[in-house]
Order: sequence, then C-alpha cells, then structure tokens
Amino acid sequence: MRSLVLVLRLVHVVGGVFWAGTAFFMAAFLGPSVAATAPDGSKVMGHLLARTRFNTVMGLAATLTAVSGVILFVIVSGNLQMAWIGTPAGLALSIGAVAGLLGFLHGMAVILPTSMRTASLIREIAASGGPPSPEQGAQLGALAAKSGRNSRIVAYLLVIAVVGMAVSEAL
Repeated sequence: MRSLVLVLRLVHVVGGVFWAGTAFFMAAFLGPSVAATAPDGSKVMGHLLARTRFNTVMGLAATLTAVSGVILFVIVSGNLQMAWIGTPAGLALSIGAVAGLLGFLHGMAVILPTSMRTASLIREIAASGGPPSPEQGAQLGALAAKSGRNSRIVAYLLVIAVVGMAVSEAL
C-alpha cells in the first residue's frame, strides 16, 4: 500500500505541476500575448494546437492527475470517512479536490473540443494554401475568445485546487 501511495503521489504531483503550470501560463501570459499580437501571434497558437501534441499531452496530464487524485483522496480519507473529511485538513483537501475535478471536467468538456476544433480549422486553412476566408477568420476569432474565457475558468479552479492541497498538510 505504501508503494502504491508513493507512485500515486508522484503521478499526481508531477502531472498536476505540469497541468496547472501550463494552464496558468496559457491563461495569464500566452493567451493574452497571442490576442494582443493578432494576427501574427495567432501563428504561434496555431502551430501549438495544430502541429504539436499539445492537446494530447495536456489531456493525458489532466487525466492522470485527476484519476490519481481521486484514488489518493479515497485512501487518505479512509474510504471517504466523513469524520476525516470534516477535519480542517479534510475540508481543505476536499475543497481542493472538488475544484480540481471541476477544472478537469470543464477542460475536457469545453476546452479540449474547442482546441480540437481550432486545430482542425487551422489545418483546413493551411491545406487550402491561402489566407483564411472571412468566415474562417471569424470562426477562429470566436474559438480563440471561447478558449481564452474557459482557460481562465480552469486556471482559477486549479488555483483553488493547488491552494487546498498545499494547505491541507499544514492543518
């Protein structure tokens, strides 16, 4: 059991650092910089989404973090014992866990499909060999705005998750 907890913590912390750190960076720095330098900045985001494994890697990191976190929560809470969950440490960890899971679900339900649609549209534009049509440009703008809004939502949820997990050990 001790080895399992060690492996799960390793997966949870490393995956969570990557997932949350990237989400913070995207929401606070890269997204606003791309928007401020459009249309030139959009080339960077286009490359990131359409020509790298960014969506796959972020989805994998988020999934591994969420799954390992749920398993760890069940173990740490003594199979979801309300007596433990009601302690200060249990409450902090529970709030962090709920925020993290909401961030995960929001990312999978909204951000991932938006990113995949953006990547598909960028590949479609590249295949045509020309600049985007006015309709494609409008679609890209709408997708970028949606992605930006929802990336900030997930980043805020992950801040709550990180804070909850960080302070739970001290309570």
